[in-house]
Amino acid sequence: MTSPGSTPRSEDSEDPDDPRLTELVAYLDGELDDSSSERLEKRLGQDRDLRHYAETLDRTWQMLNTLGEPTASGEFTRKTLASITAISKETETISASQAGLAKRFSQVPVAKIVLWLLVGFIGTGAALLLAQQTDLRRTSADDRELLDDLDLLKQYQQLRPIPDEVFLNDLSKQTSEGGTP
Repeated sequence: MTSPGSTPRSEDSEDPDDPRLTELVAYLDGELDDSSSERLEKRLGQDRDLRHYAETLDRTWQMLNTLGEPTASGEFTRKTLASITAISKETETISASQAGLAKRFSQVPVAKIVLWLLVGFIGTGAALLLAQQTDLRRTSADDRELLDDLDLLKQYQQLRPIPDEVFLNDLSKQTSEGGTP
């Protein structure tokens, strides 16, 4: 069992993203600079688990180096090349059909394109006008009354406040008697 902070011994618990493992592999491959190598060598001298892990990795790589280079069988090579050829032909077919579509589009006269754009703009304008008229018909009676009194509402801040109910009664009497308020 390893202590916290030490390097794992078993390959089951290896984390390829572990920076300690990355540094150790770089050291064994001779890819570390001098200061990093010295620092790791010092840690290897102090940490028995790390040293054991480095020795295990080194022995594993030595055993792997004794194995011959793997070679692909002739059958595997033939099937792979056949697959690549088939994919290449499919890609050429797709490219040819796309080229045909582009050629057909380029043969469409510019006048037809302009005509369809003009029809589209006119249709959009007509739809917008129709939508506005529909919205005006849907306006409620309260909204129309508010719009009719818009001038009064704009001047609301300039109108003087009504002091009380007595003032309104006097005003009502004056209006009913034919006088001006």
